[in-house]
Amino acid sequence: MTDQPAATPAAPDPGTATDPVCGMTVAPAVARTRNLHSRYREQDFFFCGRGCKLDFDEDPEHYLDPRYVPAM
Repeated sequence: MTDQPAATPAAPDPGTATDPVCGMTVAPAVARTRNLHSRYREQDFFFCGRGCKLDFDEDPEHYLDPRYVPAM
């Protein structure tokens, strides 16, 4: 038997962000070029597509509520 360290989750890639609506991983640079970016309460948010951006822009507090679970 060998002593192996417990598996640890991979650190998020600093070049990515999580879409707060659906939970998908998004490249901020790409999202900016496609106008899939919003700023709310001095924080940047990036989206996988127009639908997620529109949903967020309509009611950002809903998606930032800690009880909200992103779903695709």
